Amino acid sequence: MSDPFVGVWRNNLDKSQAWDPAEGRWVHDEIGREDVKIENHDDVHDYENIIGLNPSYKIGYRARYDDMTNWVPYEVRAIVDDEASEPDNADGHSGRPGQVPVWTVGQLLAYVTVVRVNERFQYRIARNPDRSASHIMQRHLADDGLSYVSTVISAAGVPSLIRVFDRLT
Repeated sequence: MSDPFVGVWRNNLDKSQAWDPAEGRWVHDEIGREDVKIENHDDVHDYENIIGLNPSYKIGYRARYDDMTNWVPYEVRAIVDDEASEPDNADGHSGRPGQVPVWTVGQLLAYVTVVRVNERFQYRIARNPDRSASHIMQRHLADDGLSYVSTVISAAGVPSLIRVFDRLT
């Protein structure tokens, strides 16, 4: 099966939303800049997410599609703090205000497995580092292949994030 998700994607900051439990409504998602690079090597899904600016956190995993017996580490691959790499007017910031991640290279964020429902619809199922249930993230590609919607649903079944990613390459 081909993988139309292969490419580089950027979070559409105008369309992405987060559930605010205090307000009981969807609000603007303030994660800031988020780029995703997806590759497929011999049916292995290689996912890298680059979050924020200065520093940028590169987090990712490599998971064989549809292998529910093999939970792989989702971890911090690198932290890049290079102000020269981004223009002064670049969109985004490192995480939500007041909630900037404090991560270290090699830090385990979760264990994941990836399931392809069909060519345009995938699930990433995640466990916390202690292997307890964490969340499910579904990815649904638009008919034109130029964007996808990613929805994060907690282990309790509560949607918390809806992010729209636009294709860059």
